[in-house]
Amino acid sequence: MASKIWNIILLILIGGLIIGIFLNEISYNRFSRSDYYIYFQNKEGVNSKLLENRFITKDDTIDVPDRENHWSVDEKLLPEKLHLLWYSFEDDTFYEFNGEIDYNLIRKRMKKDGSIGVELGKHGTFTLKVNDKVAQNLKGTEVLKPWFDKDVNRDAVVFFARNKVEITPYLNLESGSEFSDVTFSPVTFYYLSNPSDYADTLVNGKLLRENQPAKTRPFDKINLKITKNARMKPRSEEYFFAPVLKVKIDLDANQLYRILRNNPINQFDLKINLDKNDSLKSVYLSNQKENFKLKTTAKYEL
Repeated sequence: MASKIWNIILLILIGGLIIGIFLNEISYNRFSRSDYYIYFQNKEGVNSKLLENRFITKDDTIDVPDRENHWSVDEKLLPEKLHLLWYSFEDDTFYEFNGEIDYNLIRKRMKKDGSIGVELGKHGTFTLKVNDKVAQNLKGTEVLKPWFDKDVNRDAVVFFARNKVEITPYLNLESGSEFSDVTFSPVTFYYLSNPSDYADTLVNGKLLRENQPAKTRPFDKINLKITKNARMKPRSEEYFFAPVLKVKIDLDANQLYRILRNNPINQFDLKINLDKNDSLKSVYLSNQKENFKLKTTAKYEL
């Protein structure tokens, strides 16, 4: 009799354990969870800064702390809601989105692992991507927020984002050394993500890219390479093993902003002058009316 009672108790305990496991699995939604990563990027030609982000699931909120890199999550439910706050440099406007996203479509597109991406566009629009394919095109609303960086001039940021200025660069080599190549890095101090420009040929002082006159947007860094083979016998051993000088030139972005703002034209020339020792002599920005000597600092690596 006692053994039967213990057997019944044991069955009840096992049954309760099974039911508990079953209910726990249901509440955990194991088969609805995925391993995925979240990333953010700007569409081509767009400059914006993401300030806040929250992907909201049924049981959690995912906040990506490093918005410049993807953020991996393990065994998480897929998001049902999204909150974004960002600033558009081109529009000089803060935008916010706080609402539902298409959970069923995300779940349909998502496999056991994958990615969810946000691609910020113009005028408050953005694209939600699942496994790098477009899932939804959405739009935020304009909001009033305080400027987020007290150390950076907001007007200058907006100016560089909106400007259409083209600069034609020239190089004067007094030493007779051979030009190798040059790269112009855009004004990155203001968070902008314009690609770098370059020139690969020098003909009579004119810098060319793929045999066409080089053009660049406003920049604050110049990386110049010069082969120091002046007065060396062509095709000699020393000629082939001539050292390469790297000249790294930094400009004053604030000075460049003041010059361009006060001279509202879209075409400028830039003249880089190196002396007989291949040291930086001067850099001038010029239009048809005036020459502006730019403030520079230079570093040399041989």
